[in-house]
Amino acid sequence: MKALEVDRSRRYETALALADDLQRYLRQEPVTARPPTLSYQFSKFVRRHRVQAVAASVAILALVVGAIAAGVGLVRATRAEATARQEAATSKQVSDFLVRLFTLSNPDEAPGKPTTVRELLERGAGGIETDLKGQPVVQANLFGTISKVYEALGQYPESKRFAEKALALPHASGADGELQTAAVLLHPIHFDEHFASQSQHGRCLVNGTLVFALTVGMSVRDVSETAIANLEYEKVLHLAPTFHGDTIYAESEILEVTPSQSKPDRGVVYLETRAVNQKGERVLSLRRRVLIPRRPAS
Repeated sequence: MKALEVDRSRRYETALALADDLQRYLRQEPVTARPPTLSYQFSKFVRRHRVQAVAASVAILALVVGAIAAGVGLVRATRAEATARQEAATSKQVSDFLVRLFTLSNPDEAPGKPTTVRELLERGAGGIETDLKGQPVVQANLFGTISKVYEALGQYPESKRFAEKALALPHASGADGELQTAAVLLHPIHFDEHFASQSQHGRCLVNGTLVFALTVGMSVRDVSETAIANLEYEKVLHLAPTFHGDTIYAESEILEVTPSQSKPDRGVVYLETRAVNQKGERVLSLRRRVLIPRRPAS
């Protein structure tokens, strides 16, 4: 619109100046009719050198992608190195612990009567709780190992005790932690008839976690079918073993009902659920708090 400006000073001074601007436009060069901003001049430069601009863009993109890939690789390598260092430190801690444990049973170092395997294991368990305090992953591994040793010795109650100790501690993260937990949970007393026949019970036991889940599930229809949420479980007691083939019944008793302090349309039910077998023996009891909707006032 510079050629049509009313103000003479803002128009092209001569027809030749207009012709020069048209030539610059055709050559994709900046024209005097537009303000010489950086973005405008850059866009004209790119249009004049499209091939070079595309090549430069591809090169820059490749550099950025390469830098990102290198950064990701560095992060992964750093994490892998940290994991390897942690595993090496854990292995050294376990090795040092075992060396100290067996040194104490060496008659040259500790003269007196020979140390039995059970004494050695119990001494080791005490050392795990004191010497390795604050290292739950290492403790869980060692408690799991002691559980397996007791299992091999036929000391099933002790094996169960240390398996429970291992499960109560935080495990390693990821797949290693899942395998570690499964190794403790898959105790042969739950599925190996020959193994279980040599235990104090003489036959396979149902895993206590499964009994707990069945008991809660059977109480849903009577108590919490319309519940909004389970708020808390407490006082879970395994009172007697449950064997394969047993029939489990559940009964619940409401101990307390209180209105919710934050939600006037809801209430909290505190109840106890008891599981009994076909002989009327109580095998499990638990208490929980359940958030349920309240009936509207009539």
